[in-house]
Amino acid sequence: MKNLLTIFLLVITAQVFAQVIYPPPLSHGTNPTSVSKPCDCGSWSGKPVKYQSTASPTSPALKGTINCNDSFILPMGVYTFTAPDYNCSSSDCLTYDWTFRSPNNFQATQRGTNILPLDFTNGRYGGYGTYTIYIYAKCGGKSCGTCEFKVVVANKTVQTGGTNTPNANTGKLGNQTSK
Repeated sequence: MKNLLTIFLLVITAQVFAQVIYPPPLSHGTNPTSVSKPCDCGSWSGKPVKYQSTASPTSPALKGTINCNDSFILPMGVYTFTAPDYNCSSSDCLTYDWTFRSPNNFQATQRGTNILPLDFTNGRYGGYGTYTIYIYAKCGGKSCGTCEFKVVVANKTVQTGGTNTPNANTGKLGNQTSK
């Protein structure tokens, strides 16, 4: 009986010792190896907003860039805008929200993506005029930065290389080539 008690005490002592020296890993949610990174605000990369259009019977396909806080002249058409990079403290927690306002005060928001498709043709949002577009960068759901720019949809027919075509780099009317 004395030997059995001694063995029992040795086993209990070994288990307690193992718990003190080698504690079990801490659990963070359902996956014990998953550790969430902090997601803090950062800054815009300094890169411009990109745009690209689809070709139509009255306009060739165009592409170019526009900086935040700038205005830009584009012919009527269907465009896709891509947000500039925003640097959160962790790249996997970044999302974008977009809001745009048309000349006739129609306003819409798109959430969670870095791409905004817009159809600047007559029946959709009002056709010609000045559109204000806002890009909101969010880090972990927190609003961190805003990029605002204006697109002036011009009442011009685009002729590749003609003087009525807005320049893709400057936004001013002048020579421009289609892609």
